[in-house]
Amino acid sequence: MDLNELDEYLWRVIEAMKSGVEDAFRELARVVSLLLPDLRKGTLSKADEDRLVKNILGSMLLAAARLTARPPSVLRWMEHRISQERRQWTKWIGDDRERGADLQKRLMQPDHLCAHGAEAAFAMRAFDVISGDFCALLPGPHDLLIAMGDVMGKGTAAGILGSLVLGQIRVLAERIRTPATLLTQLNRRLTEAGLTPEYATLVVARWDPAARRIRVANAGNVAPRIFRGRTLKKPGEPGLPLGLSKDARYLSSSSPAKAGDVLLLFSDGITEQAGIDAAGYELRLQEVLRSCHHHSPRAILEAIWKDFDTFVGANRLTDDQTLVVLKIE
Repeated sequence: MDLNELDEYLWRVIEAMKSGVEDAFRELARVVSLLLPDLRKGTLSKADEDRLVKNILGSMLLAAARLTARPPSVLRWMEHRISQERRQWTKWIGDDRERGADLQKRLMQPDHLCAHGAEAAFAMRAFDVISGDFCALLPGPHDLLIAMGDVMGKGTAAGILGSLVLGQIRVLAERIRTPATLLTQLNRRLTEAGLTPEYATLVVARWDPAARRIRVANAGNVAPRIFRGRTLKKPGEPGLPLGLSKDARYLSSSSPAKAGDVLLLFSDGITEQAGIDAAGYELRLQEVLRSCHHHSPRAILEAIWKDFDTFVGANRLTDDQTLVVLKIE
């Protein structure tokens, strides 16, 4: 249906209003039935389409009623019906997104564990109910993998892509425990699936207790930090984000680790957030880590979030945010 056809149908509704409300609603129902086949060519479900059509055309019908100067009682009744439909639509959308956020959270469990002489924990904040960030703690028989990433965009679409990437990570991690190899294989799968121009950043860290080393490979994510004593180290350099080039190759860096060392992973939603300091949060984050590195991973996360909220102040959050802490025991 083109715009000229839609305009013609809507004018029929207005003309029908001159005969009475019942005739107008009957004509409106016919317009809806003609619109639905075109709407269903899109990505909305039938329930979404029905609600959307009633919402949009209901508003148009109200405007038509005002144009034809219907009695105030009729207008009030129609406004009530339309307002009620909008409230139901808003609640339905909100409930559905909350269910999606809960499912996303469960897919990323556990968010805390102790394995192979190390303790790890992560915490996330979504910009808009469903997060485009994702994280997984993946213990193996002899090591511990941590994967943390961020897909392009925000909201539901980003959450779907993030869940897809996370599922692929879990499958690959069953047989691949080398961070660089895992990134290379995952990137090939995503590009072959035709997901471009969408892309994702991802950092994978591996704690190897036998060698007492932390190995890190990075696909376009913010560089992690390793804290020891009073010093901070950035392991490795970021490679290309996932999904941009099928032939991308990734390298792992390796750092010796000892008891008390802390590995911190974080998304760009932390460092790029506007706050009370124009210099950004990165330097402040490092100072907080220096002051609380002797605490448990969960306590470190709590300390960072508390300071981060102070930094943000009255500013609006601008992105999804994720923090991951690994501490060697």
